[in-house]
Amino acid sequence: RFFLSIFIIISILVPQSLNSHIAKAASFPAVPQALSLTPEVVDPNTGQASLNSIVVDQEGIPHIAYFDPIDGSPIFQGLMYATKYMDTWYREEVDENGGSTPSIALDSAGIVHIAYYDQTNGDLRYATPLEPDGWDIQTIDSVGNVGASPSLVFDPGDQPHIAYLDL
Repeated sequence: RFFLSIFIIISILVPQSLNSHIAKAASFPAVPQALSLTPEVVDPNTGQASLNSIVVDQEGIPHIAYFDPIDGSPIFQGLMYATKYMDTWYREEVDENGGSTPSIALDSAGIVHIAYYDQTNGDLRYATPLEPDGWDIQTIDSVGNVGASPSLVFDPGDQPHIAYLDL
């Protein structure tokens, strides 16, 4: 797999099958010409969600984490999660508190994990889904102003690793 992140605005994941998915926040003329892209509205209820992260599972289903802005302001009201099933996008709120720069990844079982910066408290947070619904939200680091621009990956042993800024 090849993962390319452009200016933290557009995340592109190109699986081996060469099917492409883009989480797009704004117009960006430098998208590679070789990709075949069809824009889709993921959340018609949001303003201009400009901070997002995308991952595509083994079945080709996209999963997107993004923040829902408050009337176009730089303050974000909630962490959102969206996935597509049978041509329909399903959305849910993960964390109602504001924040920014999510990073989404899947473990080997295909379970969604999201690392993100809680800009209200200056903390690194981590969310995983609960059964049958809801999310388990943990503060991973809260010493100082930490957690901006996280990058979440899983190693071959299925352990999460997060790189982030300590402001």
